[in-house]
Amino acid sequence: MTSIVELFPKSRKLAYDTKQQLAQVQNGLLCPSELFISLDELSRQLDLLENLLNKELPAQREIWNRKILELREDASSTRRQGQLYDRMVSSGIRQRRERDELMARRRKNRTNNGDMNEMQQMVEEGDSLAASQNMMNDLLASGQASLSNLVGQRQRMRWVTRKMFDIGNKVGLSNSTMRMIERRDATDAYLVFGGMIVTLLIESKLKAEADAVADENLGRYPSPSSVERVLIRDRLVFLKRDDCLHLPGSNISGNKARKFLSLNNLPAEQFPDAIVSYGGPQSNAMVALAAIVSSKNAELRDDRGSSGGEQIMEPPDIFWELDALDDEIQERDSSNIGSSKTATTNDKTADEPQKRFIYYTKPLPRYLRKNPNGNLLRALALGMEIRTVSHDEYSRLFGGLHGGSSLAPADLDPPVPGKSLWVPQGGACGIAKPGSDVLAREIIDYWTLHGKGMPLAVCLPGGTCTTALLLQRSLDAIMDQRRKQKEKAMDIRVVVIPCVGDDEYAMRQMISLDKAVGGAGRKEDLPWILKPRSDVEYGSARRRSRGYFTFGQPSKALLETYDEMNSENVSLDLLYGAPAWSLLLQHWRSRESDCPIAGRQLMYIHSGGLEGVASQLTRYKHKNLLPDARAVQTS
Repeated sequence: MTSIVELFPKSRKLAYDTKQQLAQVQNGLLCPSELFISLDELSRQLDLLENLLNKELPAQREIWNRKILELREDASSTRRQGQLYDRMVSSGIRQRRERDELMARRRKNRTNNGDMNEMQQMVEEGDSLAASQNMMNDLLASGQASLSNLVGQRQRMRWVTRKMFDIGNKVGLSNSTMRMIERRDATDAYLVFGGMIVTLLIESKLKAEADAVADENLGRYPSPSSVERVLIRDRLVFLKRDDCLHLPGSNISGNKARKFLSLNNLPAEQFPDAIVSYGGPQSNAMVALAAIVSSKNAELRDDRGSSGGEQIMEPPDIFWELDALDDEIQERDSSNIGSSKTATTNDKTADEPQKRFIYYTKPLPRYLRKNPNGNLLRALALGMEIRTVSHDEYSRLFGGLHGGSSLAPADLDPPVPGKSLWVPQGGACGIAKPGSDVLAREIIDYWTLHGKGMPLAVCLPGGTCTTALLLQRSLDAIMDQRRKQKEKAMDIRVVVIPCVGDDEYAMRQMISLDKAVGGAGRKEDLPWILKPRSDVEYGSARRRSRGYFTFGQPSKALLETYDEMNSENVSLDLLYGAPAWSLLLQHWRSRESDCPIAGRQLMYIHSGGLEGVASQLTRYKHKNLLPDARAVQTS
C-alpha cells in the first residue's frame, strides 16, 4: 500500500517537472497538451495524497495538508500560465491561417495562362463590389427607416406633452405650475451636478494632501522589507529581508535600521550635538550611529551652503541633560585612537556645524589598534571619537547584572550639556520603539494577506533582545486594537534566540528594558526564548554554557550552519545569524509542547550584519578553521 511519505516526493518531483515543461512550452519546445497531461497526473496524485491524510497521525496531518495545499497552488498557477500561453498560441495560429487564406485568394488560380485567370479574377472582384454596394444600399435604407421612425416618435411625444398639459388643466394645474415644476427639475439637476463637482474637488484636494504626506513619509520611512519564501530542510520559512532595508541619508540597514529609525528621521537642526554610547570595538550599533551622525553633518553642510549660514535651531530638550562639561574627560584619553579626531573636532571653527559621536570601549587588542578593520575602521572613517577605558573602569561605568542601564552613568558628564543624547549598548532603550512599531505593522499586514489564519512564530536573533521585546509590545498593542474593533484574531508570537549570553541573561535584559519603557516586567508579557535542546551532545565548552555559543568565539558548528544556509541561498553573519540558526535547526522537527516554534509557520527576521562577514572569516582563518584559499575567495 502506498503511503503519503512515499508518494509526496514523487508528487513534488512531478510539480518541478511541470514547471520545467511550462518553460519549454513558452520557448516553443514542447506542445501544451503534454504539459496538461503532466498536470492532470499531478492533480490525480494530489487527490490520492489527500485521501491518505486520514491515515496519518493528527499531529502530522496538518503539516502534510499544508504541503499538499502548496503543491496544489503551484499546480494551479502552472496550469493557468499554460492555458494562457495555449490561448495565445492558438489565437496566433488562427490569425496566420486567416491571413494566409486572404492573401492566397489572388494567387490560388495563377497559372501559365495568366490572362484568362486575371480576367476571371477581375470579374469576380466586380461581382464582389456589386454585392458590397447592394449591402451598403440596404444599410442606408435601414438607417433612413430608423430615422423616420425616430421622427414619428418625436411627433408622438409632442402630442403626449400637450395631452399632459390638458390633463393638468383639467385637474387644476395651471401652465405656470407646470412651468414651476419644470424649473424645479432643472434646479435639482444643477444642484446634483454642482454637488458632484464640489465632491470631486474636495476628493482631489484630499488626495493631493495624502500624496504629499506619502511623499514626505517616503523620504522618512523606507518601503517595507520584502518577504521571501525559502524551503529549509523541507520546511517553509518566510524570510523577512531586513538586511535589504536601507534608511535614507545614513544608508544603515538590518536590525539597526529598525532601532535607530526615529534617530535617523530627526532633522539635522534638531539633532543632538553629541551622541554618546559604549560597547565592543566591532559593534554593529557603533557603525550605525557613526553613519547617522555623519549623515547629519553632511545635511548641515548642505543646508549651510544653501541658506548662507543661518542660525541653527536649538534642539528640543529630549536629550541627556547634566550639569556641566568636564574637560578632563576630553583630555584623559588623549593617547588613544580617538585623540586625533577629538583634537580635530575641537579645532573646528565655531560657525561650522559639527555633530559628534563619542564611543567608549575596552582597551583594543594590539593587532586591532595597529590595523583597524571591519566596523571599527568604517566608524572611524565616519568621524567617530573612540574613548578606551580600562576593564575595571568599563565594568564600573557600564557593567551590572543586566549588562548596563538605559540611563547614563551618574559620574559620566555629557560632552555638550543639554544637547547630548545617551544611547545604551546596542540601542537598548525606548528610542527603538518607533522602528519596532513599523516592523510590527509590516508583519501584521503581510500575514493578514498570506497567513490564511495559521499561527505564526516570528524568530529573530537577540543580543540585548531590544528588538524582540519592543516588537512583542508593538504586536500586543495592535492585537488589542484589533480585538476592540472586533476584527479577526491572529495568533502571532515572537521568539528570540539568544546569541549573547544564555536564556537567563536574555530574560534579565528584557525585564529591565520592559520596566524602563513603562511595562510591568512580567514574564508572561515577554517574547518566548528558544533554548538549546538537552538531548544534543555538545562539546566541553558548550556544555559549560548549557549549549549556548560563546559570543564572537569561532566554532566549527557555526561554520557548518553558515555553509548549509549559504547552500540554501540564505547569507548569514557569524555573530548572530549562524548561532541563531544553529539553535533553530535543533528544534526543526520538534513537536514538544514547550517548543515555541512547534506546529507554527515560521518567519525569520534577517537582521543583516553581512558587512562584517569578511573580518569574521579572518578570525576563523586564524583559528585554523578555514582554509586559506576559501578565506581569500569569501573575502
